[in-house]
Parts: sequence; structure tokens; C-alpha cells
Amino acid sequence: QNVRGDSSAVSERHPFAILTIAVTYADWGKRTEARALHDELMRRADSHWTSLAVRASSAATAGLTGDVGPLITRAIEERYPCLMFAMGTWPLTEWLRRVLREAGKLDEVRRQIGMSSND
Repeated sequence: QNVRGDSSAVSERHPFAILTIAVTYADWGKRTEARALHDELMRRADSHWTSLAVRASSAATAGLTGDVGPLITRAIEERYPCLMFAMGTWPLTEWLRRVLREAGKLDEVRRQIGMSSND
């Protein structure tokens, strides 16, 4: 719940802050908490611009691997520039790269956006 006591309201937290906390929970093995933060981020995305890379990374931390692909596909189709950070070495997107690597998609995504696939 937020300070207003309404758990469905959009939080005032910055998406990077939400993702940072979600990554921390995922690293600690607390997927339920990471999922709650992902849900918060997705509610925020309903009414505020929220990075596709951040949303995909958040889905990865929550274990929602089926949600990662569509978000990444959309980011590629929209030529989302920050996807290069996410596919590079940005620490907050390690879970995203891990999910894509395990699915055998990381190199493909990197090639599609003009990056080398030297992971």
C-alpha cells in the first residue's frame, strides 16, 4: 500500500527505484516481493511513460519469462534506444539478459539492434 492506503494507486517512486528494489529482491530469492514491485511498475505504466527495458527487466526479476519476449519485441519494433543499455552491461538488467540467454535469444536480440553478440 502507498501512503494514501490505496494499493491500486500509482506510486510516486521512479521506475529505476522500483527496478532496483525488484532486482535486490530477486537476487535474495524473494520472487513474491519482486512480483509485487513488477505489478506496481506495470500499474504505473498504464498512466505514465515507463521504459520498455525497465518493464522487461522487472518481468524477468519476477520470474515472468513469458512477459519478457513481447516487451523486448515491442522495444525492437519501436527502435527503443535504451534497449542497447539493457542488452549491454547495465547492472539493473542482468536478470533480463539472463532470461534471454537461457531462452537462447540474447544474441539474436543483440544482432537485431546492431550490437555484437559476444556474451
